[in-house]
Amino acid sequence: MDDVPLTEPSSFGGMKAAAMPAYPSMINRPRYHDLRAFDPSSPLRVQEATAPIPRARTSLTGVPGDVDEMIAIFDACLRVDNLERAGLVLKRLSAVEGVPSQELMILGNQFLRASLEQLRSHPDRKQAGDLHKWYELFVRGKGLPQTAETVACMLKASLLSEHQPDRLDRLVLRYMSMAPGEAGLRVLSLPNIQPRPRRAFCGS
Repeated sequence: MDDVPLTEPSSFGGMKAAAMPAYPSMINRPRYHDLRAFDPSSPLRVQEATAPIPRARTSLTGVPGDVDEMIAIFDACLRVDNLERAGLVLKRLSAVEGVPSQELMILGNQFLRASLEQLRSHPDRKQAGDLHKWYELFVRGKGLPQTAETVACMLKASLLSEHQPDRLDRLVLRYMSMAPGEAGLRVLSLPNIQPRPRRAFCGS
């Protein structure tokens, strides 16, 4: 069988072969993960980022450590009646060194007024009991300089929530003993402190 002559590579069926692009060899190309030789004439310069604003440390309850931020959160909690979180912020604030006791008592009275308003709207003996515990720990436990308003709020909280005459008498006598003499008169002169008639507790 005779050998068939090979067709010229430049033509096939009257069509010219497409010119193949000349690609460089992949063997000698540098790989990105290869280390390059250090060139001291062109050192790599890294742009230093601007120092971020330091953030205050936050407790496990989500309360920040900055005093101004804590006071802002405390005010916001009172506005939306979130007294539980307001109490946590106040507790954290009382642990900060350097905060004057008078300032803590002012904030404590704000917390008492907000709690009193909530008790007026929804009298709750358990909530009142929690308020008495808060008073013992935050005010008396820390030796804060309570005012006539402090005692008046605790008196009113007792009057709004306590339905047992004997316990109510004990609470009234206890809080009034903390404001003897003229201080007691100032407490009684504050609005909405006068006790309810005793018949309101009968049969409760």
